[in-house]
Amino acid sequence: MNKNSKKLLGIFVVLLVISMGTGGLKGCSKLFGKFSKKSVSSGRQTITDESFDSFDSIEVEGNANVYMVTEDYFKNPTWLSENELLDSTQADKADVYHVIVIREKSIPEPKISLNKGHLKIDSNRDNNWLFGIFSDNDLATEILICCPKKEMKSLKVDVDTGNIMLGEISYKKAEFETDTGYIQLTNVAGDKQDIQSDTGDLFISGKFNGKIEADSDTGDVNLSGEFKEKVKATSDTGSVCISGNFNKDIDINSDTGDITIKTPSDIKSSGEINLETDTGDIIIKENGKDIEKIDGSPAKYSHEGSGKRIKVQSDTGDIVLSFGEKID
Repeated sequence: MNKNSKKLLGIFVVLLVISMGTGGLKGCSKLFGKFSKKSVSSGRQTITDESFDSFDSIEVEGNANVYMVTEDYFKNPTWLSENELLDSTQADKADVYHVIVIREKSIPEPKISLNKGHLKIDSNRDNNWLFGIFSDNDLATEILICCPKKEMKSLKVDVDTGNIMLGEISYKKAEFETDTGYIQLTNVAGDKQDIQSDTGDLFISGKFNGKIEADSDTGDVNLSGEFKEKVKATSDTGSVCISGNFNKDIDINSDTGDITIKTPSDIKSSGEINLETDTGDIIIKENGKDIEKIDGSPAKYSHEGSGKRIKVQSDTGDIVLSFGEKID
């Protein structure tokens, strides 16, 4: 049975259940490993707390907003107020290896399992979509995971309509993908990462020891930090802005958006540079001053060097390459 058939069948089942006056389907959760669990209902929301002994890898899929942060970051009042998820009392109870799920009562509870250190959360990809039809919210599930400060082995988040946010998390490898949400990684440290969003923006900052790939079809891509390996960023219609220290190659492509690269290094130590835009302009800056400007139709700029390489291409956007920048 294909995905559309499943959704049609699901709608029929939901309507049948409602007509029988049962008040919706009851969610269930299957868990492995030692844990404590508590569910509290208030109004249309249900908050579920679950504590585990430990985990070193995380996998989340379905429809939900996903937040992964360390304990200190989790209890930060500023972060709480910005996201309007929990009050200070609820956040204060969250310890490391803690999972909190906030959902509409009509939404089935996500399936959560822990097996050999691997935490897996399935937020009911199809069911969440179906029950969301009868909800006041477009997306009715929030998943908050309080992670250890130590380096995680792997992180994988694949959601259809939700946002993904990480704060101060370290990991060996990570894959993040959302169809319509944004992705925000703040002060993270990772060896290998693949980040994709179809229509949402990407906001990424941290120390990256391995190759980083960031891709958004219609959203903007913003990267900042220390990059020890190759950086590759693409956006079809959004702009791309990258700032920081680069030890290896930079490869950026945008069809219609502007591209900006800022680095504290000087142009002499920048390595090989190849910039090209069909209809946009190219501007080279150093220490805040324009040192070269090339008008479009088309515009090309090259600089010979050895070692790392900067390659940038845009069809209709402008390209700005700025050296000697002060990076916060």
